[in-house]
Amino acid sequence: MDAAWPPLWHGAGVGIPQPAARWNTAGTDDDNYAQYLACHPDGMWAELIRQVGLRGEDRRREIRRTVYRVRVQSDAIADLRDFARWEACGLDPAIAVADDHRRSRRLAGELRAAGFGGILAPSASLPDHVNLTLFGPRQEAPDDDTGTWPRPALFCPTATVADRAAPPAGLEPRVRYRGLAHLGWERWKEAR
Repeated sequence: MDAAWPPLWHGAGVGIPQPAARWNTAGTDDDNYAQYLACHPDGMWAELIRQVGLRGEDRRREIRRTVYRVRVQSDAIADLRDFARWEACGLDPAIAVADDHRRSRRLAGELRAAGFGGILAPSASLPDHVNLTLFGPRQEAPDDDTGTWPRPALFCPTATVADRAAPPAGLEPRVRYRGLAHLGWERWKEAR
């Protein structure tokens, strides 16, 4: 995350719009916000590398971001962490990793309407990794390591784990850039 921005998306009372992405549309209504979290640090860095089109060691060393740990408490998460779960639910697994986000945004709307607060899904940027997306705005709360906090549907304890960190060396070749085939998706289709 850029140090100029807080770790979580919310209007902060001033209506800051979040850009449209895989699971959200742009805007300032609560339904327009989503929190994009990786379940593994490599997943977070892969998302950044893909987003900025980072290539080359010199560029890697120039990129600096603040890294946060975010604690999430929710029992209303759609668990679609692998392609088999998508298929078992009657969903097209390609939605999870497609470069065109229209179908994933529609699915996010359907999941919200059904009462889900988020989705676990395969990472489009790093095959064989999982991301968690929370629907709606969230606010930062100091992480006091107690594991409990008020209103978990609104507050997420956060802690800075690295300031001005660079992506790890050696990750770039594993990243799936836009327009390229997704290795995990391809392996899953062949194994069926």
